[in-house]
Amino acid sequence: MDLKSGLELKYDPNAKNILHITSDDFTIEKNKFTLDANFGIKGNSKFIIKLSHPSIYFKEASAIVSNNIKSKLDKFDLKDPFEVTCTISGDLKVKNTTKIHVLAPVKNNEFTAVDQLFTNCSFTGEFTNHYNDDGPYDNYNSAILLRDFKGELESIPFVTKDLMVFNLKQPVASGSVESNFDISKLNAFFKDDFLKFTKGSAKFNVKFRSDVVNLKISKPFIEGFITIEPSDFTYVPKNLAFKNDFNES
Repeated sequence: MDLKSGLELKYDPNAKNILHITSDDFTIEKNKFTLDANFGIKGNSKFIIKLSHPSIYFKEASAIVSNNIKSKLDKFDLKDPFEVTCTISGDLKVKNTTKIHVLAPVKNNEFTAVDQLFTNCSFTGEFTNHYNDDGPYDNYNSAILLRDFKGELESIPFVTKDLMVFNLKQPVASGSVESNFDISKLNAFFKDDFLKFTKGSAKFNVKFRSDVVNLKISKPFIEGFITIEPSDFTYVPKNLAFKNDFNES
């Protein structure tokens, strides 16, 4: 990994044995980050390192992590660059207590997830290796969260809550999804060879939980409701038209 930087070190004897290190040009693989770090000295072994980038592409960000993580991240992508901040903190005298926290607000972007394209996406992406406060600092207690995710899939709008993948050793995905849309938008899924909707509306509100095996959903559990308002559609293979002719008097 190519790493270049000019560092500025500051020591204030009144700052409780802390060495402050900063850089506006902390370059990792040609990407310029801002560095702000505190290291304890003279008996103080705690540290906190903050790296931030105002506008980085997803592939550039994934290129600077370890290969085992990069192989998973390469299944995803964002079209436009985004802001990212990574905070690493811990105690040099206490093993296995280094906390990693990554925060990335994303606005009006295109998100590709395992060959599926989501458009007009906005969310706050977050990673932590210490999700439960009383748990360890490792993959078993790690989580990827997409907070307040909203976007469109095949022009169908949706919003989610508490969308999360927990435990990167044996991943479990969970969350809830809501949507309300013109039912004709479903035609993009059927490609006019099974059902073709011409009128009506649909809405759904579901919660889900599922294992994730090789980035694929396994053993899903889904609960909630799907409501289809009066609609007209055609069963394409037999050219059968179904119409809702109910009219209120």
